[in-house]
Amino acid sequence: MACGFPVRIVLNTGCHGCLRSGSFHTLLLLTQPSARCQNTRCPHVHGSLQLYAIRATLGATFARVRVTALSMPRSCSACVVTFEWMVNVVHLDLTSQALTIATFHLQSEVGLMPSSWREAGGDRPSPRSGHVAVMIGDAYIYLYGGYNKPSTLFQEMWRFHILSETWEKVDIRGFIPMTTCSQSAVAVGANRILVFGGTAVPFGERNSNQLVQFTISDGTWRPLSKIADGEPAPSRRFGQAMVCDGRSVWVVGGTDGHEFYADVWRFDLEMLTWEPCHLGARSVDDDNPSVPYGRYRHEALLFGADILVIGGGWPNVPAGTVLDEIHAFSTVENTWQRVQCKPDENAGFPLARRSHTCTLVGTSIFLLGGANSLNAPFPSGEVWALETKEWQWRHLPTEWPVPSYFHTTVSSRDGRLYTFGGVNSVLEMAGGERNERHNRVCCFNALKGVPSLSELATQAVATYFGRRGPLLAELGVPRHLLTRLIP
Repeated sequence: MACGFPVRIVLNTGCHGCLRSGSFHTLLLLTQPSARCQNTRCPHVHGSLQLYAIRATLGATFARVRVTALSMPRSCSACVVTFEWMVNVVHLDLTSQALTIATFHLQSEVGLMPSSWREAGGDRPSPRSGHVAVMIGDAYIYLYGGYNKPSTLFQEMWRFHILSETWEKVDIRGFIPMTTCSQSAVAVGANRILVFGGTAVPFGERNSNQLVQFTISDGTWRPLSKIADGEPAPSRRFGQAMVCDGRSVWVVGGTDGHEFYADVWRFDLEMLTWEPCHLGARSVDDDNPSVPYGRYRHEALLFGADILVIGGGWPNVPAGTVLDEIHAFSTVENTWQRVQCKPDENAGFPLARRSHTCTLVGTSIFLLGGANSLNAPFPSGEVWALETKEWQWRHLPTEWPVPSYFHTTVSSRDGRLYTFGGVNSVLEMAGGERNERHNRVCCFNALKGVPSLSELATQAVATYFGRRGPLLAELGVPRHLLTRLIP
């Protein structure tokens, strides 16, 4: 069993006798010929790989098959096991009796150490920083705004198709936000993007407290919050964080360029009204550590009924400050509490930072990039993961190819992190410093588990059939997968 075990699955993407033309029949044959550990010093033979189960649900026109790991050896918990899937796509034209076979070698990994980085090519938006990005459904990442010197504010929307890795500029109209830097954005369902706040040139003097909705189906922006005199609402700000549970939106912190906030506001998506949940911030001489200092360019994640706040910047952050604790705001009790974290056994804690990204994949929060107290990106491109089961930090043995801050990171359905843009260098020039921005797209597999064979089959179909949408529909590929397959 040292080389794993063979698995042969037949996925029928077309139902016998149900094809409209009756001339095509396509099968996906997936085998698992080998499995190995990337840790060459691992003393264990992967005998535990025999403890896998296969569950198959055969639909009328498409088979959904998932391989689930039942156990992994505890002594190998720090290893990465790579599964090499050989995918044979067999295309049979029943009219001409022509048989076409295309073979793809796909790799997936399981373990506690994610895989290495790769870069997505192709045409893309121009270099920028301070933009926002959200995942919509299973197929697209939508990106809005940003800034590049000398004074370019990008009032434009782009979308990135995950499987084909192609960009497309989206036509937009209506109440288009002008404060395109350091906004915050969330997705609401598969057709709405909400954007709040932000700033424009000159930064800190042209701030916003508008909550604006972008409707994907018609490309229209419109203001969602109409604030009347005397009604409660957050002040104009930028660098805040925002989360959404589908019924409400919460805005946490931010700055107007002078004062730094730690207040929490809730916007009711049905009543279209603001409500203050917690006002005020911890002062320097405050002995209550549960309430955070006012901050901006922090990260917020919805974790159950709590909002986790990680990092962020405020004046005079002491050098050497580490992220040994995070703050959690209860959306039920409207109270703050402090969560003490455990260090990585070898690397300790990540340094405090702002303008970073934190992305939840499964039970792990992945921290990328950010700026240090000297207003420069961390040069090593270090990647950290906070394991929420024990609140323990792990320093991962991989490096982000473009250490940046003011970038975006979005996670896809299959656990991949996609980063775009940001400031990746600070150049000293005559008369001052100049920030260099980029437009590189980097992808990182953060999934800790065996992916479904359906997911691998979808990737194989995307590679083999490309954009031939009518053919895919004719072959019986489900409609919800067609959106993922066809840009």
